[in-house]
Amino acid sequence: MSTRVRTVAVAVLFLVISAGSSHAVTLTFSEPGFDWFHPSGGASPSHIWVTGDYWAQTFMDTGLASATNMALHLYIDDNILHTGNTQNLNVLLNDVSVGGISIGPGSAGGLDYNFVFAAIPGDDYTVKLLATNTIPGGGGSISMAADERSFMTLRGAVVPAPGAILLGGMGISLVGWLRRRRAL
Repeated sequence: MSTRVRTVAVAVLFLVISAGSSHAVTLTFSEPGFDWFHPSGGASPSHIWVTGDYWAQTFMDTGLASATNMALHLYIDDNILHTGNTQNLNVLLNDVSVGGISIGPGSAGGLDYNFVFAAIPGDDYTVKLLATNTIPGGGGSISMAADERSFMTLRGAVVPAPGAILLGGMGISLVGWLRRRRAL
C-alpha cells in the first residue's frame, strides 16, 4: 500500500474514531418536565418518604449516543428526617439501575454522587430517583429542588453527525477502491 493510501486511510479512521469520542452534557432538573410521584396523597410538593415515591425527568436530544457515567448533584431543599431515619434511593437511567444513594437527617443543600456503568444507549435519557424504603409515620421526609439547582452531567459517546458517517463510508470505499486498483 502506498504512503498516500496509508495517509488517507489513517485520516479516515481518525475522523471516524473522533466522531464517536467521549463527550459530556449537563442537564438540569426543572419544570415543566420534572416529575414527582407520591401515590398516597397528603404530601407537600416534591417530598418523598414512601417506597415507590420518585423524582424523575426525561431529557430529549442530548447528543449522547450512549452514556457511561453520571455525576449527579442533588440540591435537597427540605430535609425533615428525624434521627435514625434514612431515605434510600435507587438511581435509574433509562430504567437501568446505575447505583444507589442514602440521605440521612441533616443532609441538605448540594449533595454530589458519581456513578460509572456499562454503556446505556440514548440520545434521550430518563433519570429516576426511586425511594426503596418507607420512613415510619412521623419520621420525616426529604425534598429535592427542581429549579435548576439539581442537575446531572452525563458522559459518553456523541451521536455521530450524518456528515461524519458519510465521510467515513466514502473514505473506507476509497481505500477499498485503491487496493483493488493496485491489485490489477
